[in-house]
Amino acid sequence: MKNVLVYCRQGFEKDCAAELSEIASSKGFYGYAKVVPDAGYVVYNFDQTDAGELLIQQLDFNRLIFARQIVAVNDVIALEQGGRVESLLEAARELPLAEDIWIETADTNDAKALSNLIKKLEKPLREGWKKSGVLRNKAIGVRHHVFMLDGESAYLGVSYAACRSEFPMGIRRLRFPAADSKSLNSKARRSFFTICPRTHS
Repeated sequence: MKNVLVYCRQGFEKDCAAELSEIASSKGFYGYAKVVPDAGYVVYNFDQTDAGELLIQQLDFNRLIFARQIVAVNDVIALEQGGRVESLLEAARELPLAEDIWIETADTNDAKALSNLIKKLEKPLREGWKKSGVLRNKAIGVRHHVFMLDGESAYLGVSYAACRSEFPMGIRRLRFPAADSKSLNSKARRSFFTICPRTHS
């Protein structure tokens, strides 16, 4: 795969592109970034056919500041309505085998509108991957990512355990046990009034 797809926080696309450009050039990879303001992602393009995959395997994800997730990809895949799974599966046969597949979008309001479509695609996509032999338990540490741009196009790529986030969309979300929610709310309320005492008129 020749390109790199990086998820980032909306509004930080230029910073993300500049960071990746500096790191890539320091490792001998030269290309250019496609930056769309407020898109929530950046695509860095290289001429070398395997540059994207080679680059991400050399990165330390924890040292990246603006990247939420980093994936090696090829060009955008056009998805035919009624044949989206088939279009993606055909492209997946060109990728390394993987032990898992994630379907994601950018963290933007426009992209979140695709959530219903993603839910509909997830089961048939995973079943198609398994039946075709693209998913294998022995492909330890390799994950396929379908990054939906809209209902008609997507990026498909691969990430490696040594350089990626283990959180969907690259976002760490804090969750509290439901049983403890009342207790937590009570503690937060007491803490607030300790800092900001109530005043009585």
